[in-house]
Amino acid sequence: MDRQEEYRRNALEAIEQSDRAKHPGDKASWLHIARKWLDLLPGREPTELERFDDHARTRGTGHSGSDSSH
Repeated sequence: MDRQEEYRRNALEAIEQSDRAKHPGDKASWLHIARKWLDLLPGREPTELERFDDHARTRGTGHSGSDSSH
């Protein structure tokens, strides 16, 4: 198996873990891991949502995050 296939497989596994997670924070962590695996793929352009998230992370919104579920 080549590295790119391994990265994709690891990302898929992280997404599946996210689907099984009970706590919203755990789900977010698994999705973050999946994204990092996909970021390792050469030539992959970030999606609009990923660019927005990166921008929000670096600029911030002035609000603290919430772990509460509604």
